[in-house]
Amino acid sequence: MQMTKVIKSRLGILMLGALLLSACGQDSAEPVFYDESRLYKLPYQWDESRFVIQGYDGPFGHYGYELDFVMPVGSLVLAARSGVVMRVNDSNNGSCPIQKNCANNYISVDHLDGTYADYLHIKQDGACVMPGQTVEQGDAIALSGNVGISVLPHLHIGISTLDGQPPTFVDVNQKGTGIPKQGTHYRSANELNVDYCLLLDE
Repeated sequence: MQMTKVIKSRLGILMLGALLLSACGQDSAEPVFYDESRLYKLPYQWDESRFVIQGYDGPFGHYGYELDFVMPVGSLVLAARSGVVMRVNDSNNGSCPIQKNCANNYISVDHLDGTYADYLHIKQDGACVMPGQTVEQGDAIALSGNVGISVLPHLHIGISTLDGQPPTFVDVNQKGTGIPKQGTHYRSANELNVDYCLLLDE
């Protein structure tokens, strides 16, 4: 019971902070390529601005290079980097913001250099790619959702690294670091390439 109260309190603080910060903190007013030597682009469409509710090593359930972007259910999720799809699960539905026993939906992409990215909370039947499929940066690979341990519709992306250095994004300035920070809006310069979600409907 005490643990449940603690979790509820932390969630309340997190949500309140997100609401207070949602009207401020904008990295850029237009899409910009800050440093094209960086490997990643934001995982949503060109000129869309999304709010980071949690950044790397965030206070609730983040233990590494993981980001949470507030995103309406059904938004296109774009590949942040090219690779090969390793795992897909989009069979689950429903969320549990308190209990930690509900299943998530996800897509995992292998970048073929020992690193990979996991895209979580996609909607039920929202995966647009299959294991073994090659995807390019900017391809639409999923529809965002609110499935699993989630307090609001958002996309969670977790990125593994080999050298322990935080992944950086071409289209993020953040004082020259290229690292998205909690409490800030970021405008994507990731151009839609192949829309696999649209192809599924044909």
